[in-house]
Amino acid sequence: MCPNCQAKTKLYLDYRVIDKGDYALFKCQACGLIFTSPLPTDEFLDQFYQSYDNIGLRHIYYQNVKDYKNSRDGTELIKLFLNIAQEYNLPKNKKILDLGSGAGVFLDILKSNNYQGLGIELSQTAVKFAKSNFQVESVVGDVSQIELENSGFGAVFMWDILEHLKEQEKTIKRVYDWLADNGVLVIEIPNSNALINKIILLILWLGISWPAKWMFGPHHLFLHSKKSINGLLVRSGFKVLEIRTKNTASDRIFSWNKKFFIPKIVLSLINATTNILGGKNKLIIIVQK
Repeated sequence: MCPNCQAKTKLYLDYRVIDKGDYALFKCQACGLIFTSPLPTDEFLDQFYQSYDNIGLRHIYYQNVKDYKNSRDGTELIKLFLNIAQEYNLPKNKKILDLGSGAGVFLDILKSNNYQGLGIELSQTAVKFAKSNFQVESVVGDVSQIELENSGFGAVFMWDILEHLKEQEKTIKRVYDWLADNGVLVIEIPNSNALINKIILLILWLGISWPAKWMFGPHHLFLHSKKSINGLLVRSGFKVLEIRTKNTASDRIFSWNKKFFIPKIVLSLINATTNILGGKNKLIIIVQK
């Protein structure tokens, strides 16, 4: 049964097929939510995130953290934030909360544009990095458990974190309480209906497993569709203002070398195809209290 809408589900991916443990992904036949069952233990997830490289020491996905202003991903994030800030008139007299603030890049963008930011991040290493490199306000904590003395935030941003959280609705309702009246919540999450997911499952069916091993893992607990995330947010009291889509650039995933040349080209072609057919791999949802 779907934890989002209680409709029937079907098996989407058995993780044993790709040697990722005794887990499976199921997809709701009504709302499109993909979810992990059984959920990993808290101990497993804590160990995973404390060792996760979100400051770019090994992982190419975060390689430009320190020099993000000179990278394409960094300039796109700056542009996106400024667009949202202007379109939704984000107030500068109220703090902005960054949940899952990682290495502090978004907090630095806030600071550079004269906004006050507060980050909450599970990784102690990432918090230390953010403070040392960007001199921003970041604290170690679990966004599902932490207690915030001061609420009334003008906006809350959740970049690629909701898919990692066990208690989805509880967390969203906590965010609702933290926001000031008319405050804005911005969420970026993977798209459960992304074209790349379908292609990777087809390739797996043909007997090639490494793309699925690269794409899927039990730390991604919930993958939302437009329909499922809309339902979750409306139930929690939010007014949905806008849902955008985007792709993760291929050069953020694969470097230009012989080993990754073909995957990089293929991913670039998939991204180009989604510009015509739809099915980009990320959703950006903007809602208001």
